[in-house]
Amino acid sequence: MKIPITFEHQGNQYTGIFSRVSGSGSTGLYHLMINDFYYGQLFHSEHFGWQWGSNKVYFKGQAEYFGSYVSNWLDDHKKTDTIAGFN
Repeated sequence: MKIPITFEHQGNQYTGIFSRVSGSGSTGLYHLMINDFYYGQLFHSEHFGWQWGSNKVYFKGQAEYFGSYVSNWLDDHKKTDTIAGFN
């Protein structure tokens, strides 16, 4: 599953996708890709909520924003898929 995102961070505009990582044993693990470049991973923990991890300091402090965006996108598309008869 690919979730498109456009956002602003420190005065720059970014457009990319969150790709769900399958086979990870978790339904809440996503990689952020912008222009085919890996920027980091977003994951959800029952104890700690949304977490953001990156090898570099890309988009520090954006875990809650990214997590809310992904959650809202999934909720919106779940409703759309149910209405369209896909679920």
